[in-house]
Amino acid sequence: MIVGAAIYYFFFPQTYFALYIDSILRNEARIQELTGSSLLRRFLRNHFLDCIWSYAFSNAIYLSNEKKDKSIICFFIPISIGIILELLQVSGRIAGTGDFWDIAVEIVGAAVAVLIIQKREGCNEKI
Repeated sequence: MIVGAAIYYFFFPQTYFALYIDSILRNEARIQELTGSSLLRRFLRNHFLDCIWSYAFSNAIYLSNEKKDKSIICFFIPISIGIILELLQVSGRIAGTGDFWDIAVEIVGAAVAVLIIQKREGCNEKI
């Protein structure tokens, strides 16, 4: 989450998050916003941060949950919330682009987190 927050804050100053932090810190010194149409910049700006969010959220659920079947919970809760947020974006109720690729990278982020959790736990539980 810290990596994602730092990327948002330093490289995308016109996001709600960066503007909110600036209002708290009264700070305007930041690296210039990443612009352009390169694939890497578009991926970083539009999708990578959603993947990091899903990964971090899955790990937060894992650390705060004491049930045995953590993998299923760690996988489906972030994805469900991600889908709801994307649908709210599509409907115009909250700001954002709301597209299929955001959901896809959120699934990847949650899946990577669960695979790492399973490997760390030495668990054979499958999703």
